[in-house]
Amino acid sequence: MPRILPSQVVDLIDRLFPWAKEQREDDSHTHPLNREHSGQLAAIVTMVEQVPAEFLTIEGERYAELLGSLAAIKDRFTT
Repeated sequence: MPRILPSQVVDLIDRLFPWAKEQREDDSHTHPLNREHSGQLAAIVTMVEQVPAEFLTIEGERYAELLGSLAAIKDRFTT
């Protein structure tokens, strides 16, 4: 299996959701995600889960946010 780097995940997000880089928390209604995005979101989750632990340089609250976000995507869009 290929080694996935965090930058590859970012590149995928930028390709799938080019508006996400500039989006702010208070304008999430501008580009709502729904079931039609489930395949794209599943691909992102899969890639993030394949990033080797040594490449995850976030800790504490930021890491908890990442895990919570992945869990929310799985719960909402991939089940």
